[in-house]
Amino acid sequence: MLVLALDTALDACACAVLDHGAALARVTAETDVIGRGHAERLMDLIAATLDRAGVALTAIDRFAVSVGPGSFTGIRVGVAVARGFAVATGRPVSAFHRWKRSARTAGRPCRAGRFSRRSMPGAARSTPRLFRPTAPRSPTPPPWRSRPRRRSRPPMARR
Repeated sequence: MLVLALDTALDACACAVLDHGAALARVTAETDVIGRGHAERLMDLIAATLDRAGVALTAIDRFAVSVGPGSFTGIRVGVAVARGFAVATGRPVSAFHRWKRSARTAGRPCRAGRFSRRSMPGAARSTPRLFRPTAPRSPTPPPWRSRPRRRSRPPMARR
């Protein structure tokens, strides 16, 4: 079974042809980190991936597309292209969720000395950080983090 998978949810525009009919699953993939412009780049990326895999679009048995999380516009581009191919070829479309796919492979061991960037946000940077601060740190804590004030007498009971 040949599957054409598209992922346009994030900055990277990705396309892969998966061949499940071979003795070992074969994957031919192309990725281009572009940030914006998925609609302009995706069709060329699909053509390059299909050429590299040596497969025609009519030979694809199923289309798969990422439905998030990610930018709405990017997801919309991927879904529209997958739907167009499905209508043109009469083949089914499957949607996949990026986090669910990552969670299924999270427990798999990596080779010694290797790490998975998928499970370590910020691992590609020299100083890994999980979250980027949005504003400079304030010298005073926000009101919800300060301690509750002491009451001089117990609160009044409801009647």
